[in-house]
Amino acid sequence: MKKKTFYKRKIKHTGAISLGVDKLITEAERSLIPREFKHYLPLLEPLELLLLKKALKTINSSKTPFMHFSQKVLSLAKAELGKNPNLEFLAANIAYELRQLDDLEKIAKASKNYFTLIPLIKGLVAKNSLNRAIANIRIVEARLSTDDLIYQIDFYLAKSLYSVAKGNLTDGLFQLLSAKEFLSSYENEIGVLYANTLRTQILLQECEILLSMSRYTKAYDIINSGLSLAKKIDHKVLIALFELYYGNYLIEFMNEPEVGNQHHRKAAAIARSLMNPYLIAKTLMTIGSNLHLQKNIEEGIKFCKHAEKMFQKMGDFQEQAITINKIAGLEIAYGQISAATNRLLNLESKRINNPQTVLNLTLAFLKADDLDSAELYLEKARTALRGRGDLAGEFYLIYFEGFIEFCSGNFSKAEFLFANAQEFAELSKLEQLSLKASLQLVSVLVLKNIAKPSKRNFKKAKIAILDLQGHIKKDEHSQDYNELEFFKASLLFSNREYLQAEKIFKRLEKYYSNLQLFEKINAVQDYLHRIENYRQLGFLNSKSSQLASFDEFERTPAPLLVSSKKVNRNEIIELGTHPILLLILSSSGLPLYSHYFTDVFGKIDETLVSGFLGAIISFTEKMSEGTKTSYLKQGFLQGIKHGDFDILLEPAENCIVALVTDKESYLIRKQLKRFTEELNVLFLKEEEPIIVLGEENRFYVDSLVKRIF
Repeated sequence: MKKKTFYKRKIKHTGAISLGVDKLITEAERSLIPREFKHYLPLLEPLELLLLKKALKTINSSKTPFMHFSQKVLSLAKAELGKNPNLEFLAANIAYELRQLDDLEKIAKASKNYFTLIPLIKGLVAKNSLNRAIANIRIVEARLSTDDLIYQIDFYLAKSLYSVAKGNLTDGLFQLLSAKEFLSSYENEIGVLYANTLRTQILLQECEILLSMSRYTKAYDIINSGLSLAKKIDHKVLIALFELYYGNYLIEFMNEPEVGNQHHRKAAAIARSLMNPYLIAKTLMTIGSNLHLQKNIEEGIKFCKHAEKMFQKMGDFQEQAITINKIAGLEIAYGQISAATNRLLNLESKRINNPQTVLNLTLAFLKADDLDSAELYLEKARTALRGRGDLAGEFYLIYFEGFIEFCSGNFSKAEFLFANAQEFAELSKLEQLSLKASLQLVSVLVLKNIAKPSKRNFKKAKIAILDLQGHIKKDEHSQDYNELEFFKASLLFSNREYLQAEKIFKRLEKYYSNLQLFEKINAVQDYLHRIENYRQLGFLNSKSSQLASFDEFERTPAPLLVSSKKVNRNEIIELGTHPILLLILSSSGLPLYSHYFTDVFGKIDETLVSGFLGAIISFTEKMSEGTKTSYLKQGFLQGIKHGDFDILLEPAENCIVALVTDKESYLIRKQLKRFTEELNVLFLKEEEPIIVLGEENRFYVDSLVKRIF
């Protein structure tokens, strides 16, 4: 039995036979219709075609045809709502393409054609109105049949968007697979033009999902096929979107920003020519989020903020959430941690299902040294990523756990976790992330040598640096190269090879200043300041305390520690803090115990220090009178900066612990807190600390100092 054609199947729903587009629309009039909408023409009835024909006479071909035609069709549909069902279907799709979501809702609500609910579902997903979206999905499912060929495929596309918004990426891909199979079965009946348009839309959504799952290799094949097909049918909107994704692939996976930016510029040119607001916003967001690679983070933030406002005005909260995460990522890189955190917390309160939000919050709290909050959001990220199949997300769960251990001073566990993250990324073929973990692994090894200097730790860190050095191109403008140079200089500094370290740090200071990366500038300048202090003290060129010369290992072949890929890393750590003197004082400021860690800075008179601290403490306690508790116990007096030294304070039971150090850092503060907590255990057993710190208990405190510091 001969199959029915698509156009005859359409009779079931329209009640009339089309007289044919060619008989009603002339070639000159067809030229005024943008290529992106010509495939809709066979759906229109004769009266609807005549309405469109009348409207085409008022279109000025010298103006932007895409936007001019779009607005004309929307005006036609809204002028007589409920009277032209197929024209309303076209108008609803146009409203969704332009993200004029309010117009979309008006048209769908008034239309007698339930097919307009399909673009409405897409619009509701964009608005994050997921409950309304599923309600309309159920309505369409109850009425749609396999006879409704074109609408059935479009419905699969809508359901895929809904599944992705709910966090079920696997089901999103399954819906697209169903759309492909359906299209293959009925391609001849639908017609080549419409079939190719639908196939390209399927490929676009598949590409978006694969990129969000970091399946770059598969995404690359989809991008190539989709871009080729989009060019074949001359669908400029789809061409521009594929160009954006191709650029992202080249930048994020292939680490080729210059080539990637060329594709982004092509997309920008199309967006300008079409004047499509959604496409313009998407392009601004994509280009802006990559401007940090061109040493222009501030401009990138401006681009993304403009895009975010455009998406907000459209009501596309899904794209707005993606853009906010891009802005926050740039702000974190720019050192604007507080602004990024507030932005992300506000986004989280809107309950948009985007795991990147909680992952970025984890990073922001790590940067702010708020490990408790970082751990909390890492657990939220585990929940958000469960079942998504997001490889990059799974990588960051391991990576951030390692970072938390790293910041807590648990270097061995951090080393283990970063090695696991590197291996996971390697197996998942996430080359950039593999190198990110590899460089962080280097930073742990460097810091282990600083915390516990030894030939073994120094050599291990040295070998790791040399290995990565052999795989990263020597380019003084490369972020990867300069990140590794920072760790090399830090290791040199820890080995007291100050002149070699100074040379690298001075170059890095210029590099980071050009990028306006203030966190990194501060870290480098702190090293340079301390090197200058050592020069004035007269021991800058002394090598008597070096563990081994850095050059000794240059002649030794380095074993392969990590994979030979490029690196992408933004994090900077605090290195090289040296404790000098620990004091335990009574509540009145009398010295009860002292311990010198080094005399390289010269002996410090502990009586003078305790007297100075006693005066400060007495003053703050006097200021606390009339309040519920003391300033010191509340943590308002945490330290004192005095010349080239920092004095850190921690209140204990009936006494105060003071640590004199050349520089405060998160790690040294963490060690001081831990020492105080363990000291409190002993104090709880005695009434007076003066008794506890007698000669019979001094051995206990000495061993505690040795164990923790």
